[in-house]
Amino acid sequence: MVIQENDYRFQFTIKEVQDKPDQTIEEKIVLVDTVITYKDGRCLYDGQLRVKCNAFGIYPFPADIAKAASNPSLRQTISYQLKRFIRPAKPFL
Repeated sequence: MVIQENDYRFQFTIKEVQDKPDQTIEEKIVLVDTVITYKDGRCLYDGQLRVKCNAFGIYPFPADIAKAASNPSLRQTISYQLKRFIRPAKPFL
């Protein structure tokens, strides 16, 4: 799925879903292949981001997002776009 936001383009693909059965709350870690590019095509980030999903919400790992971008507003945008991408797929993970 490709999402465009202002000056950036986000491409997300779910790579793997890992279950955590030892937890009291059912929790899954989703590995998302991520490509972030500028609108002119230059690559800003290409790698995997982890997202934790449980009954209460969707939580991207802050350390992964910090590796992807140094700009605080871009970090917030990445987090928002990841949640927006995972939300419709969450019941099927």
